[in-house]
Amino acid sequence: MASGDEDKVLRQLVQNLRNDLSLLSNEAKKKYPAVKEAAERGAMKLKSVSEAPGFTLEVLSGMDDIVYPLLYACDSKNPKIVQLALSSLQRLIPNGAIPEKNVESTVAALQALVDAGVEELRVIQTVFLMASMATFIKGKVLVKILVLCFGLYKSRDTSVHSTAGVAIRQIVVALFDKLSKQLGAERSRQDKKKEGEEEQELPAGVTDAYLLFQDVCFLTNGDPPAWLPNTLEIEVNFGLELLEVVLRQYPSIFMTERLFSLLLTERVCPLVIKLFSPSSKYRLSSLPPGAPAMDKPTFGLSVRLLRILNILIRDFFAALVTQCEIFLSMLVRFLDSDKPMWQRTLAIEIFHSFCNQPQLFKLFCECYDMQEHSSKIFGDIINGLGAFIQSILTSNPATQFPLTVTGANAAGAGGGVVTIPVAIVTGLRPVHVFVVRGLTVQAESLPSNAHQKPTYLEMLDKSEVPTIPDGYSLVVGMTALLDAVGSVASVVNDDTIPPSTDKPGKGVKETMLSSSWSGALVAITHLLDACGDQETLQMILDAHHTCIRMCGILKMDSPRDAYLLALCRASLPSRYAPTLVVPPPKLTPRTMSFSEGSEVDATPLAPSPRSSTFSEKRVSETSARKKASDGGEGAEGSGTPPQVMRSLGGGGGGGGGTLPQQTSAVQQL
Repeated sequence: MASGDEDKVLRQLVQNLRNDLSLLSNEAKKKYPAVKEAAERGAMKLKSVSEAPGFTLEVLSGMDDIVYPLLYACDSKNPKIVQLALSSLQRLIPNGAIPEKNVESTVAALQALVDAGVEELRVIQTVFLMASMATFIKGKVLVKILVLCFGLYKSRDTSVHSTAGVAIRQIVVALFDKLSKQLGAERSRQDKKKEGEEEQELPAGVTDAYLLFQDVCFLTNGDPPAWLPNTLEIEVNFGLELLEVVLRQYPSIFMTERLFSLLLTERVCPLVIKLFSPSSKYRLSSLPPGAPAMDKPTFGLSVRLLRILNILIRDFFAALVTQCEIFLSMLVRFLDSDKPMWQRTLAIEIFHSFCNQPQLFKLFCECYDMQEHSSKIFGDIINGLGAFIQSILTSNPATQFPLTVTGANAAGAGGGVVTIPVAIVTGLRPVHVFVVRGLTVQAESLPSNAHQKPTYLEMLDKSEVPTIPDGYSLVVGMTALLDAVGSVASVVNDDTIPPSTDKPGKGVKETMLSSSWSGALVAITHLLDACGDQETLQMILDAHHTCIRMCGILKMDSPRDAYLLALCRASLPSRYAPTLVVPPPKLTPRTMSFSEGSEVDATPLAPSPRSSTFSEKRVSETSARKKASDGGEGAEGSGTPPQVMRSLGGGGGGGGGTLPQQTSAVQQL
């Protein structure tokens, strides 16, 4: 007999089982004699064995006399008897007290209950407990359990549906946990192998995880499975969820094992590309049975796809360089102004998630921008961010979601205050203030994206497009841009990166800056134009100074002068803007790139914070507020020009020869 706490647990388990068998015998009576006889025999056997010396849990787990009456009870299909049997099984399973030889027959009995529509919720709860028995659940038994779970996942009963989904996820995680442990043990053995011995691609007994993942890819893609029954179907959203769970939790398996790496390149990536294709049809869980597939992806499906795309780029870039070029180009196109705002916001949240990763940006530049016949992906990303910010600040109001005007003067065109209810979405304190289309937008700050979860990429349970305020998208775009500037600066300031020996001046540092400076400049100047609070302004100015210092360090005079000229113009009062500055160009992801030796006209590259029809139209609307903030009738500028002027005098130049040639840029004014 066991000792201590284990002894108490075992005694309590035996007592509960004896009570269950007694109740089962009484309930069966004459109507189900086989159940009654088996229950009485099992109770007597359990009593005699448990009272004998040396009784342990291992002894109990080998007693099939306890399992047989429970299986007979399930065969009866009597709801009350079935409830008693399932309760006893739920006592045995967590303790591993079901003999291995009875596992398959137990699963068959549960499947029969599902087919008869008896106690489906209790059945799936029992299967959920069986998912932890990774030692026994494999091969054909695993297939039968998965068929049972996927069948119950289609149930209209929300409790059965959700519990079946949890059970499937638990089975998948248990399989890959087992695989991860065995691969680790196998690698340890491989290290000790003598040279010349053959290596196995996968350890024996863990192919179930590989086959299951492959079939999930097949089924999500609408193809017949290779391992599971051909009659099995899976909804696209749920299939993507299972793929995401595995890819997020077990990246090392796909990076180290050749067969799993092939699954990434041959199954997962083509699946993602196909589902993003406009010609794809989508089988969604929200559609009624027999309804035709939808032509366009819903918000929920797009969220799932983009979350997987984010994982593939961040965690598997080294293995998927070619595929990531397609993914990143696709994400940049999602930022275009002709795309729906919800799609643009999801894309900007993904860029925000890796804009503060300098090494990832460095890889983008080395693998794409520095290659002769490759897309300039890194430059496109920065230009895309700039175009996104520019479009929000300057686009026609009809192209954006409507702004909710509040305040005493809400009905008037001048002095109206727009409060974006971002607090409803993120629960953060609003601190950023921007003037957008003549109205003041209060938007919330985002913490460092190391701790920030994206808002809309986490809305996994929504199929309808939520309302997305302009303020939220603008702040995420601004934060992503400033993080990107910081990442480029981190690479430029990294002394461990050697200069290029093959092409002097064409190393990764120079390429990153030449690909990104123009897009960052246009976005920063538009942000300076629209900024309405000093804290946000200082963040933008810090990024501006960082760009100037980088240009000085790398001796890139034309970009540096363009940044200095933009800073000088930002320091001017607004009354000088209409006569001194021409309207800025419309930025697109592939415009304005800098190459060595090119002449740059700084005027169109430096849209003034006091320029364009957007700024001129806003002067009369906000003059009263500007005069009040400056404290007098004679000052027509807001509080922004003095702060920019102080910034220009105190830190506008710096880093590697910036100051000596600053005069030429300033004299243009």
